[in-house]
Amino acid sequence: MTILSWNCQGSGSPLTMRTLRELISANKPGIVFLPKTKKKSAFLERWKARFGFNHSFYVDPIGLSGGLALWWRDPISIQILNASSRWIDAMVHYHYSWHATFLYGESEAGNKISFLRQLKNLHLNTEDPWLLIGDFNICNSNRDKWGRRTINSQIASAYNDFLMEEQLGELKFKGSRFTWSNKHQVPSRVMERIDKVVVSLEWKMLFPYCQLFHDKLLASDHRPLVLVLLSKVRKPRRTFNFDLRWTTYNNCDRVVAQAWQQVDSTEPFQTKLMDCRRMLSSWSAQEFGNARWRIQELSKQLDMLQSYPRGISSPEEIDSIKAELKFQWQLEEIYWYQKSRINWLRYADKNSHFFHSSTIIRRCRNQISKIKGADGNWIQNDYAIKQEALNFFKQLYQARQDIISPMQSAFVPNRSIQDNILVAHEAFHSLKCRRRDDTILFGRASLEEANQLKEFLDDFCIVSGQRINKHKSDITFNSNTPHHIQSSIANMLQISNSGSLSKYLGLPISGGRSKCKALSFLKARVVSNLQGWQTKYLSMAGREILIKAVIQAIPSYVMSVFKLPSGFIKEIQQLTSKFWWRQSIDKVIMGVYGSGIGGVVIISSKHKRLCSLACPFSLPIFSLLFYWGMKRLTMMGILLQAYWIVKPVFMLSRMI
Repeated sequence: MTILSWNCQGSGSPLTMRTLRELISANKPGIVFLPKTKKKSAFLERWKARFGFNHSFYVDPIGLSGGLALWWRDPISIQILNASSRWIDAMVHYHYSWHATFLYGESEAGNKISFLRQLKNLHLNTEDPWLLIGDFNICNSNRDKWGRRTINSQIASAYNDFLMEEQLGELKFKGSRFTWSNKHQVPSRVMERIDKVVVSLEWKMLFPYCQLFHDKLLASDHRPLVLVLLSKVRKPRRTFNFDLRWTTYNNCDRVVAQAWQQVDSTEPFQTKLMDCRRMLSSWSAQEFGNARWRIQELSKQLDMLQSYPRGISSPEEIDSIKAELKFQWQLEEIYWYQKSRINWLRYADKNSHFFHSSTIIRRCRNQISKIKGADGNWIQNDYAIKQEALNFFKQLYQARQDIISPMQSAFVPNRSIQDNILVAHEAFHSLKCRRRDDTILFGRASLEEANQLKEFLDDFCIVSGQRINKHKSDITFNSNTPHHIQSSIANMLQISNSGSLSKYLGLPISGGRSKCKALSFLKARVVSNLQGWQTKYLSMAGREILIKAVIQAIPSYVMSVFKLPSGFIKEIQQLTSKFWWRQSIDKVIMGVYGSGIGGVVIISSKHKRLCSLACPFSLPIFSLLFYWGMKRLTMMGILLQAYWIVKPVFMLSRMI
């Protein structure tokens, strides 16, 4: 089954309807949602019959604004629960029953936060799996916008709070990142990702292998969303892997020793490894088998014994089954812990649901459905995908000679890759102050120097055996460079002119006057780790480890170069506090919690303030301001020592 959602921006255009016909023919959707139709239901009903749909529901536009259309085919059954000019809320019955909201978000900034509040009310008294699909008209981070001004931080925070409180997550997509474009030329072009699919963990577990595709940008400013619910799973060939459960059995080492000794000493080392692998696999199948089936059998036996009258079943037998059941549960948790590849959380913390959901989501994310070949065409055949990948990397890793210049900082002993970040910032600061027509490569913005730069890059490719990825390359000009010169140089080098500054070595080159906006990508990373599906099943201990091991480590790389503003750290601290206490947000809680030296934390949902009755060291979870502040001072001392004492002859020291 496939769901198609497309903001067609009016269904009266012949080009729009031809494009819709092609989309339906290519994807064969069972459900089609069209926001902003700008047409009455009588007009759309005729097209519904032509496209082969059996059922429909409409919200007529107000004048020439808005309008929603929902079509579906048999055997899908849809029960409409609620409808307005901004959404169609329904229960979908297909294989399972689940809650679906087809929406068209508010375009006015002042109404977007109230729109999110209204969405919360749609799912108040139900625990059904929930799907939200359509045009949200909201960007949740600066990564989802390209060009002109940054996003509205207040609206983005409200949207992220909505996802966190409702325990929802955005589906990962395949295709172009941005779903909307104003289709202007650079530098006035703006692109955003505002068309999304948001689901609950329960819905994700119903359709663990669903795939979301961003289709071509044709007759509308929006890309169609193609959601495939029951995608074909490509199971990889089963390979031998070490099973962490083996460490719980004492006879594992005996199996290895036996396999190693029974092979003739004259046999090759590889033969011994193969025999050892074979014996371990056979022993593992006999000892462990299907843990889930074993747990079900033990549960039935325990229920049966405890249902007998007293005297028929012995307490020793019941205790034995309980001990075995506990051990099988532990093996099951170890199995999913290893499958999930979560390296920041230990098993045996009653987080099996978390590990299982992480595994399902990781498998879906890693699935390759199709790739774009070198000729620009999409490849979907498994064998053709494999050959395309092999050919790409064969060309990429050609033999090359080592070239290490005095200006190279990465992968050289006693040099730091952070040097180049600071050099880039110093260079851009110089460009802004002196108003010179230079690019980041320090070439004057002229056709003559652009031609010399092109020859230099071509020579570099020949000598090094590498190729420049022009799709990931970028040019940024000074603001007083004429547009016709910018276009001529970009066409000569065949590299796009972004019109804005991009990242260098993972950090923004320049963020203007506001450091908080420049570092907003850090906040987006924190939000993506705190919100979503998996964290719903984390225990309190698991949440603590997530905050300590993951959240506190996110800005380490940035802090080796930049000083984080105190206001920015407080925003992260507020997000972390919401994540920690969100399950008890509607209650007045007096919780006692301490670690380290010791201490007491008191939280009240009435005041929503965190108070410490001990020193800051007793609050490692919430003292992000103190923790990062101390780390900031340490990093500043390291930088001073590195660039003024240890490396006085390096390029950065000379430049500063």
